Amino acid sequence: VGFLPPRRRLFDVSAMTPSSRPARVLAYHFEPTRHHIYRYRLIRRVSDLMERGNHLVLHGLGGAGKSTLALYLCDFHEARFDHILFFDLEEYKIDTPDILLDEIEEGFRIDSAPDTPLAQRVEEIARKGHTLLVLDNLEKIAQEPSGKLTREWRRAIDALLRQNTLFTILTSRLKIYRGRDPLANALAIGTYEMADILLLWQQLSDDEREFLGNNFADFQDRYGLHPLALARFLELRSLEAVAHDEELIDILSFYTQTLH
Repeated sequence: VGFLPPRRRLFDVSAMTPSSRPARVLAYHFEPTRHHIYRYRLIRRVSDLMERGNHLVLHGLGGAGKSTLALYLCDFHEARFDHILFFDLEEYKIDTPDILLDEIEEGFRIDSAPDTPLAQRVEEIARKGHTLLVLDNLEKIAQEPSGKLTREWRRAIDALLRQNTLFTILTSRLKIYRGRDPLANALAIGTYEMADILLLWQQLSDDEREFLGNNFADFQDRYGLHPLALARFLELRSLEAVAHDEELIDILSFYTQTLH
C-alpha cells in the first residue's frame, strides 16, 4: 500500500498483482505527522461500527484527527478490500459528485457515456469489487452550514450507500444530516485524553520531552488537548507561532462563519 502526497495523481494502479485478479486501485492522500497519535480506543470503536453496516461517519472538531483516523482505518482494514480510494474533497476541489465519479472511473478505467445516470455510474463502480471509499472534508463542499447535505451530494451519497460492495467513510467538521435526520453509524471525534498525551510522550525525543514538560501547562491553558494545535506546538516551539498557523486559523474561521 503506497501513500501519495497531495497534488499528485490520485490513482496508482499496481501491476504487481496475480494475473487471476484485477489490478488493485489504491489512493491514499497523505501521511500523518508523527506528532499525531494512533488512538487505539477510537480504532476499536470505529472497527465495531464498521461491522454494523456499509458506511461510517466521523464528525467533530476541526483538527481533531478525523482524516488521520480514516487513513489509519484504510491501513488497518486494507486486507478486507479489493480497492481503497481516499478523496479529500476540498484539497482536490471535487466540488460536485460528477467530478468525484469522473476521478473514480478514471482509476477503474470505466468509460461512461456523458449522459449516463448517476445511479448507473455508481452501480458500475460497485461491480469492480469490494471497495473502501473515503470522502474526506465534506463540510465546505457537500453540506450546508446546518450540516444538511446539499441536494446533489445527498443523491450521490444515497446511491453509494445502496451498494453492498462499497464501504463509505464520510468525514466532516459538522454532523452530517440527510434531510432532518443525521446519518446513522456515526462517531464524534473530540480532543485528546491524557492517556493519548502519555502515549505521545513515549514517542518524543529527549529534547521534545523537555520542551513539552516545561511548556505544557501554558499550552493546555490556551488550547486544551487539541490534537492539531499540539502537533503544531511541537513543530513550531512557540505559542505565538501556533496562533498564526494557517490551518488552525482556517478552523476557527470556519466555525465563526458557520455560527453566523
